[in-house]
Amino acid sequence: TIPGTDRADEEILLGGHYDSVYFSTGVYDNAAGCVVLMELMRYFKANPPRRTLKFVFFGSEEQGLLGSKHYAASHDLEKTVFMVNADVGGPVLGANKAYLTCNQDGVAYVAALLNEGGYAFEVKQSIQSSDSIPMTDAGVPCLNINRAAAHGAGGMHSRLDTVSFLSARGVANILYPALDIMKRLDGASVFPIKREIPQEVRDMVDRYLYRK
Repeated sequence: TIPGTDRADEEILLGGHYDSVYFSTGVYDNAAGCVVLMELMRYFKANPPRRTLKFVFFGSEEQGLLGSKHYAASHDLEKTVFMVNADVGGPVLGANKAYLTCNQDGVAYVAALLNEGGYAFEVKQSIQSSDSIPMTDAGVPCLNINRAAAHGAGGMHSRLDTVSFLSARGVANILYPALDIMKRLDGASVFPIKREIPQEVRDMVDRYLYRK
């Protein structure tokens, strides 16, 4: 936890999972995401944030989001206004994606920030099969930011998920956009993304969790 200054009662959760599947070293999925979190932690430790930042490295994501489900069930999330989740990143060949579980105004806001920064991203209102699901289910809007490997390039959940599959530039492709977004969100006098989960997103979560 990095305590906030003048907006300390508002909390932003930053998450990523450090576990992998059997027979894979899990560099792409998801050591790369953990590196992004550690670099964000390094920046905000040196540059105190306005809002309280909580960095959570989840376990057992690959076994069914067990770590994040436990976290959501055992922590008070009423002060958590947003989550940034980094899951998969770093492939040499790939596409940058930003999936959001907030309202369309929030989606447009993040899309505008990425465009302003000159970052090439697919931005849309959608869920990702990751640790953001339990937080969204608990009412916290989330940004899932990742760099997905090009189709057929391999890597995820395989023996090919090694350091040689990645590049520093590939990791930077989500690190720097995530940092720019975090700086704008944290620096805002009034938090710019409303803490609400639209019904269409709740329906996605319910289908994912086999409630529908």
